[in-house]
Amino acid sequence: MRMITLGTGHGNFTGTRYKSATLFEIAGRLYLLDCGSPAAASMRRREIPCRDLRAVFNTHMHLDHIGGLPDLLYAITRYPVAGQHTDVYLAENRTAELYGFMHAMHLSEHPEYLSFHTVTEGTIFRDGVLSVTAIPTDHIARPEGSAPVTFAFLLEAEGKRILYSGDLRSDFADFPETEADVLVCEATHYRPERAAEVFRTKKYERLIFNHVHDPWHGEEGERKLLSYYTALSCPVEIAHDGDEFDL
Repeated sequence: MRMITLGTGHGNFTGTRYKSATLFEIAGRLYLLDCGSPAAASMRRREIPCRDLRAVFNTHMHLDHIGGLPDLLYAITRYPVAGQHTDVYLAENRTAELYGFMHAMHLSEHPEYLSFHTVTEGTIFRDGVLSVTAIPTDHIARPEGSAPVTFAFLLEAEGKRILYSGDLRSDFADFPETEADVLVCEATHYRPERAAEVFRTKKYERLIFNHVHDPWHGEEGERKLLSYYTALSCPVEIAHDGDEFDL
């Protein structure tokens, strides 16, 4: 299993980080988690055809996690080949608005190549290679009793469990308790001291930070962020745009 961090920034572009987009290659199949801009261009520069994506999973509907989707849909349907199909899982039921935006750009819906789904709690995807389970979080506040609109994802493939946190609350109270071999965790919306307390109770084989906040950019910033996690028993890494990880 290979993970490629196409974009590792947060809500604002920086000189070194695009917005959130993480590509997984598993048994020759491609899956994208979040689609911040410019995910499609990043794939093209790596000579990875967007039409080869089996599925796209959106943790929540903030622009830095979904804003690259129009370009991606265009790239998927621009030069189709026989048998291709991509399932798109949106954290909210916004398919009508998405279709409206596509029509405004004179794009067709292409149901033969694209299917849209709404993420709900529990297992949302299985294709014989990858299983994806959606875990509700509270990054976007919602009225009591309403359906969740932000999610973490547990990916299970090749005997590994990968927990992809998505964005979390500022108090870190919604961090998923799910067991995993590898944690891919955002590093913007909470105090690292609080996260370190939680991580010390876990048994991860590897911890990789993405969605990296401005204070943690550059060599000095990265050293400072890593200093909060020196007591952990697992390796801790900070992802950059274009990094590749064998998981």
